[in-house]
Amino acid sequence: MAIVLVCEGPSDARHLPAMITAQLGTECSFQGLDPDSPFLPVSKLNDEHRKRFPRRFGGILPRGNLAGGTASPYEILGRKALQILKSLFETDPAKGFVIVCDEDGRGAERLLGLQQARDRSGLNPRVAIGVACPEIEAWVLAGFEAKNEAETSRVAAETKRLQLDPTRNPHQLKGPNGSDRDIKRVLDALTCGDHARQAEAASNLTRIRLHGRETGAVEFLSECQERLAPLFGSHPA
Repeated sequence: MAIVLVCEGPSDARHLPAMITAQLGTECSFQGLDPDSPFLPVSKLNDEHRKRFPRRFGGILPRGNLAGGTASPYEILGRKALQILKSLFETDPAKGFVIVCDEDGRGAERLLGLQQARDRSGLNPRVAIGVACPEIEAWVLAGFEAKNEAETSRVAAETKRLQLDPTRNPHQLKGPNGSDRDIKRVLDALTCGDHARQAEAASNLTRIRLHGRETGAVEFLSECQERLAPLFGSHPA
């Protein structure tokens, strides 16, 4: 059994497996379009779609949907992603699919677009989607719990610097690269860039459910349980 990841970048492709594995309660493998790639970047979807559907738009309607409404940019992007995945994996029942993006100030719009795209796909029952507010690092920070004096001191220092506890209010960390509120900077500051420590935080689902309610994490965990767990015969964490 394997899960095909569509996400923003390499750090997301590290964080998501830890979180998903904890939710499913079983080991599973993760890949991009082939077993040798860890994920399919969201930024590559348009190019990948043009490569695989060079003579037509792949059945996607650029100016509206079949219900007569207007297709949002993220519905179109989601439908491209799902057409790519369907062309490769439709006949492989051992594959589940995860599509996650950052909200970039348009969280509800992006989530609705991905939901609409999934509703029109034959892969629908096997696709879990999520939109992270503001980025997936917010999900990891929500799961971070200081384990020793050094980590407690780092949380206290960041709380003073930010005027908020980043592990309890990660959804508020929105800032340009390198700024105080750059969420990647904050996560690296608390974990000293330790990927294993970040994975541990991403696996702390009890805390994520408590402090990640405004980040989109809780909804994503529900998606994984509803749509991926049956593929693996797993039970909720």
